[in-house]
Amino acid sequence: MQHRPAPARRGTRAVGCQRVTGVDSAPRLLQVARARAASDGKKVDFLPGDAASLPAGDSSVDVIVSVFAVIFAPDPGAAAREMSRVLAPGGRIVLSAWIPAGAMFEMTSAAAGAVRQAVGVPAPEPFAWHDRNALASLLEPYGFGVDVDQHSLAFCASSARQFLDQETQNHPLAVAGLRILGQLGQAQALRDRLLAILENGNEDPSFRVTSRYVVATARRHS
Repeated sequence: MQHRPAPARRGTRAVGCQRVTGVDSAPRLLQVARARAASDGKKVDFLPGDAASLPAGDSSVDVIVSVFAVIFAPDPGAAAREMSRVLAPGGRIVLSAWIPAGAMFEMTSAAAGAVRQAVGVPAPEPFAWHDRNALASLLEPYGFGVDVDQHSLAFCASSARQFLDQETQNHPLAVAGLRILGQLGQAQALRDRLLAILENGNEDPSFRVTSRYVVATARRHS
């Protein structure tokens, strides 16, 4: 989040100061983000929070940037209310959302479904974060106008197996999910299923799958 600029003095000249805050509900990811920002010499505050409970005051934020984040909010309506609360008049929400199609979508859906079935948790009702009409119905009541642009992203590796190994070792949700399934003796069956999905969707002699996504910009009327 980018907070509203506050006036500061440098000599006799007034300059604008901008404060950036990163928010995540996972303590480990906050630690990783702090370390990365420090190594890059960036001054960023990182605070615990989630889409329905942002660590910011009313009308105190100019821009909310969500890179494949708010799309995982269990309650889209609560997330919309909270983003509306913290945004100032004229503020913006910029979010990215996957289009639910292609090998990567099939893979993540299969993984999430296996974990939910194993722990007995029903699948949440999906919200179409990629769809302009759905976003408009969610955000326009709070005074936002919504624009959506489509993009694509290619995931590449030396092989489908190498890509799967990389994802299952590094992606936080994959690590947690496979740990649960491993305790139940179901992890290898899921890995085999995911590998088959990736190999079936491969677009290259080595490995490449392309996922489409949108970048949605919601501007609040002043």
